[in-house]
Amino acid sequence: MTGIMFNNLNLKILSLIIAVLLWFFVIGESKTEQGMEIPVEFKGIPEAVTIVNDVPSAIHIRVKGSATLLRPLNDKPPIFSVNLSAADIGENIVLLDQKYLKNLPLGVAVVDISPVSITVVLDRIVEKRLPVEVTTVGAVPPGYVLSRLAAVPETVLVRGTRTYLEDIERIATKPVNLAEIDGRMERDVPLVFVPGRLKFIDPLAVRVTAEIREERVHRSIKGVRINFVNRPEGLSRLSFSHYFVDIQVDCPQTMLLDDIRDATVAVVNLAPLSGISGEGDLQLPVNVRLPERVLLLSANPEALEVIFRADENDRKEPNRNQE
Repeated sequence: MTGIMFNNLNLKILSLIIAVLLWFFVIGESKTEQGMEIPVEFKGIPEAVTIVNDVPSAIHIRVKGSATLLRPLNDKPPIFSVNLSAADIGENIVLLDQKYLKNLPLGVAVVDISPVSITVVLDRIVEKRLPVEVTTVGAVPPGYVLSRLAAVPETVLVRGTRTYLEDIERIATKPVNLAEIDGRMERDVPLVFVPGRLKFIDPLAVRVTAEIREERVHRSIKGVRINFVNRPEGLSRLSFSHYFVDIQVDCPQTMLLDDIRDATVAVVNLAPLSGISGEGDLQLPVNVRLPERVLLLSANPEALEVIFRADENDRKEPNRNQE
């Protein structure tokens, strides 16, 4: 043992002298104060629990010590490490004490901590299935209506805090511009959500289908003159129960009533009277020809009564007494 103690004795004495000198240098060095921002970490948070309020990411402290001891703190500051393993669901007040500081060198004292406490609100994370709401902007072109607006899937699975999801009834898409739809549109549209509130969402986008169709209305057109065509020769008397027809049509909302009237033709074909002799009456249909994109709903009358008289002498003089 004696040999070990006195082995390299000179070197050991020199090391002791240097250590003593350094100790006196540090102890005798004047004390200074320094303020700094140090990061805050939260550990021990239970599974399926999260912090739901805004908590500071850094805390301001003032430390006191020798310049030699304070200098390394600029490169490697201490950390406030707060253990929340025993915290409750809801609001928790955490008093910021020096005991939460990690990596604080020996010989450095904390003289101030600001703020003195922080509030941490914890909430459970739950899952919920929410219906998708397709939001829109703009308007469809004049004369058209939105006939279909749907999303696939209709619902999505989300995960977030219980308190937040209790107040959420649906999740919206990014706006779809109706003015850009030309007949039919189908595209993937992202969902809109707050990442800090929703921890998970599946899927992140939905397939939106939007369709527009021409807006149509029912309109009445009264007093359309009937044209009588293919009148046979040799009729001494020819009269009609109606000379005008009233019609109901289905047409584009933007089409003017006068334009429809001007392009509409009502016709009664008198060809069935050919070869008839004597006198009598006959029901003949009223045929209505409408412009393109206009549909006939009803006509009044649908047929009219034709009263006629014909004999052999009359047939020698074509188109006599034509009405």
